[in-house]
Amino acid sequence: MKFPFSRGGNADRPNQSGNPENPRFPIFAYAKWLLVLIPVAFLAWNSFKVVPRGYVGSKSTFGVLDPQPLMPGFNLMNPLSSVELHNILVTPHKATARSGSHDLQKVTTVVTVSYNLVDSQVPVFYREYLNIDNFREAVLDPAIQESVKAVTAHFTATDLVKRRDTVRDEIEAAIRGLVQQALASKGAAGAVQVGRVTLDNLEFTPKFAAAIEAKVKAGQDAERARNDGAKMIAEADGEAQSIRARAEAEAYQTVELAKKEADAIRREAAALRDNPDLVELTAIGKWKGKLPRYNGNMPMPMINDKQ
Repeated sequence: MKFPFSRGGNADRPNQSGNPENPRFPIFAYAKWLLVLIPVAFLAWNSFKVVPRGYVGSKSTFGVLDPQPLMPGFNLMNPLSSVELHNILVTPHKATARSGSHDLQKVTTVVTVSYNLVDSQVPVFYREYLNIDNFREAVLDPAIQESVKAVTAHFTATDLVKRRDTVRDEIEAAIRGLVQQALASKGAAGAVQVGRVTLDNLEFTPKFAAAIEAKVKAGQDAERARNDGAKMIAEADGEAQSIRARAEAEAYQTVELAKKEADAIRREAAALRDNPDLVELTAIGKWKGKLPRYNGNMPMPMINDKQ
């Protein structure tokens, strides 16, 4: 006989043993799903990599380098792979080199070298140098030192100042050649591009620097004096040409006037020769109605009153 308040059999009793299926202990059921979801979420999260603009990634899995770089943007990858980001933007690097000129003067040269990684060669670069600091220490800085010493040795101290652009161009070409040679020896040819090299400063000993400045100033003064002298000569030559032109113009005018007067005289003489009566007509035309005064020794002017 069963009472209304009695429970019958073990089937109607709650499980007190902590069985996960017991509704009084749902956390155990959730934990089972969490043990599955956490690894899945971890793998999913690490399967995607966003590479920011201006960078390229090098990917390796258990130490094995992938030859394909990760370009800027969204990338799908093996979740077990690791990624290193490398800056591919143009980067300036300043260095100071001490050397000697052709005339054995001490020179301290400050240069700035611009360089950048080539995106397609980033994995190769990473394989050989790991990071850009190692590259600068192993390749770029030695190339700068060697190039500056080699180039400045071909110029005197004065020429280093006067031919600054030529010196810069030769240093740039030397650095670029040494860097590419070092990269090629490691099988990473073209992984780094050397761009513009600027010659920031050339420093000499104070005494020699003052001597160079004085010499350069003397040269500038001499050039200015030559220019002033040439200007004065040009002005004097111009004035002489102007005077000569005026004299030639006046002489030409005098000659032309003389020619005209001579021509007029010839025409008048020809007219008198061809018309004898024109002499008397001319005299009458010039007579003012007064008899001329004369003495007994002067000939009497005759006027032909028949005409």
